[in-house]
Amino acid sequence: MKRNRRGLLALILLSVALTGCWDRVELNDMAFILATGIDAAPDDKLDVSLEIPIPAKMGKKSSGGDPFTIVATEGSTMRDITQINNTRMSRRLTSSHRRVLIIGEDMAKRGIRPLFDNFTRVPENRLNGILVVAKGKASDLLKGKTPVDEFSWEALREIIRGRGKTVNNVKNVAQALSTPQIDPVVVYMGTIETKENGPGQIKLLGYAQFKEDKMVGVYEGDEMLGIHWLAGQVTPHEMTYRLSNGQMVTVYVLEGTTQIEPVRMPGNRIKFDIEVRATCFVLEDMGVLDMNDLDNIRMISKETGQQIKKHIEKSLERMQQMGTDSVALGNRINRKYPRLWRDRLGKDWRDSGLKQADYEIHSEVTVSHTGLVSDNPAREEHRK
Repeated sequence: MKRNRRGLLALILLSVALTGCWDRVELNDMAFILATGIDAAPDDKLDVSLEIPIPAKMGKKSSGGDPFTIVATEGSTMRDITQINNTRMSRRLTSSHRRVLIIGEDMAKRGIRPLFDNFTRVPENRLNGILVVAKGKASDLLKGKTPVDEFSWEALREIIRGRGKTVNNVKNVAQALSTPQIDPVVVYMGTIETKENGPGQIKLLGYAQFKEDKMVGVYEGDEMLGIHWLAGQVTPHEMTYRLSNGQMVTVYVLEGTTQIEPVRMPGNRIKFDIEVRATCFVLEDMGVLDMNDLDNIRMISKETGQQIKKHIEKSLERMQQMGTDSVALGNRINRKYPRLWRDRLGKDWRDSGLKQADYEIHSEVTVSHTGLVSDNPAREEHRK
């Protein structure tokens, strides 16, 4: 009997603790932040823009207007801005569904390290959200558009995740900022004007280069492609270039690997041996080459390798010009020559050792196949 009473008493005590979801917030009472733009404001303040969906307009294009709204607020800190927004919003703001975080160019040049305190301290913030630097203001990029996407955050994410583009999220950039020998590279995007859709069209422009936590430059064009190879982040992508015979060709790079090995030279100088291997196939041949001719295959293989080498050289030149180590070259020296790094090179690597380093690049490209057909069926036959 006593045992039954004790069990009943335990159940009663447990039932007191089972009070349900005491901090539950109904879905109808929440406003989901899908993207955030952070711009620099006067007096070291922040100007933050939030992209928030409007549930009543979701899926109803005929009703007119965008299915989202932009809420812009100025404040001293990220939490200060959150408190200000809560006083003028009928719903509780939550960033648990945020996919994209945009930092304006002036804010990036001021320094982004302080922003990461809020990103990592508040549990609902997603560390896998994509980080973007905007050309100009983040709020303008947040208002950008594409012909086929309703939300700007969705367009940004899909463009960034396209083939051959380096993707950095909040966590990766935070880790790079905390590592002394690495300077982070972040996707750089802006808006342009097109004939068919007018101004405000979102476009990938390159990569923003940071030195410590401040933006110091941009990689564009071939420099951007070289960063892919040096960072070992090559994904399937297309390359279009002009062959030595003047004809245009497009190859599809299926895969690629890069090995970088530091070599100690006389006078405590460093040379980097860079070995690049790639596999590709011919996607388009505007010169109507005979793909059954092995000489043409060898030419494409050789000149594709030369193009990759050119991209890497331009990236290295840009890195030396800015005095930044975007691909952890210093870490490789530290692992192989720890004493040399500790006593000499590590003290002033970016501004001295990196700028004096030499490079030797070797490329090996394999053309796996020439497409679905070996020749253009409209190619003119040469009669003997």
